[in-house]
Amino acid sequence: MSLESRISECLVVIGGNIKTLIANDGNLSVLTTTNKSSLVGAINELNFLIGDMPSSIAAQLAALKADILGGANAAYDTLKELQDLLMSDASQINALLTALANRVRFDDVQTLNTAQKAMACANIGIGNPEHDFLGEYIAARGVL
Repeated sequence: MSLESRISECLVVIGGNIKTLIANDGNLSVLTTTNKSSLVGAINELNFLIGDMPSSIAAQLAALKADILGGANAAYDTLKELQDLLMSDASQINALLTALANRVRFDDVQTLNTAQKAMACANIGIGNPEHDFLGEYIAARGVL
């Protein structure tokens, strides 16, 4: 075999190996990374981006937590702490609900007893709703 034949045979094998490498590794030009010079360069670029990601995620989570808490005191900054606070003194919550139920509503019909009506009217400055105006008129008419 001549030197030329041996070199040609070697080049055919090398060409086949290159085709296999390209088929196995893909076409570097279609990488979505900035570095397209080699797989090692592309992997290093991704590794750098991923390496920075945990601190970025941690910062985003901290900002989200701050937004949710809105400056809440550390004693009340978890749902468990809020639940414990609410459950610790149900009498205060019941008192608050009772006080809320005892308010005169303007957005819904309410049934009030005489004492409640009198207090509501006194509070808004219209006096006694049960006042007998007719009796007062008849009494005043009789005087005339």
